[in-house]
Amino acid sequence: MEVVRTRDVVIFVSDLTIPVMLDDAMIQAGWVGGTGVRWVPSPDDNFLATTSDGTYGGFLIDGSSEETNQYSSYTNNQLTYRFGVVGTGTWVISTIAFEKYTLQSRLAPPLVPNIFIVGQRLTFSLRGLWTPQLVPFDEWSIIGDPRAPNNFLVGSIIQAPGPENNYYLTVQTAI
Repeated sequence: MEVVRTRDVVIFVSDLTIPVMLDDAMIQAGWVGGTGVRWVPSPDDNFLATTSDGTYGGFLIDGSSEETNQYSSYTNNQLTYRFGVVGTGTWVISTIAFEKYTLQSRLAPPLVPNIFIVGQRLTFSLRGLWTPQLVPFDEWSIIGDPRAPNNFLVGSIIQAPGPENNYYLTVQTAI
């Protein structure tokens, strides 16, 4: 049976959710549901998150302006009120928030597709998207980040993106 995939994230199994405030950079740029976030210091007593740079805090379960929300009361609420809902723990999700191309090829084309294999472990990219680029080809190592290598494993692949699932990546999270 085909799962209808009209959202940025389709949730099959959920775990913990945390409402968070989002920083200015996220509000200005917007985000796709499934984007990884990291915690940042807050000037007040709220949990504050921003797009992951390879570290983790969880992932946003909704996009900032999903087409499916277009005619609902949820339209633009996250951007207006500066909030998101972060999923943490063990989830099973399908998402469009993954790196389609390797960092090396994004920096110096031609573009080379990432290869997704069932069981492969994932990290968050420098842009907060799920990526299979692991040590020694992790994004921190490639750019010479002093925190390299990025060993913050955040999930594993259950189903690779392809025509049979509308090119969604299905992940079992481990955040």
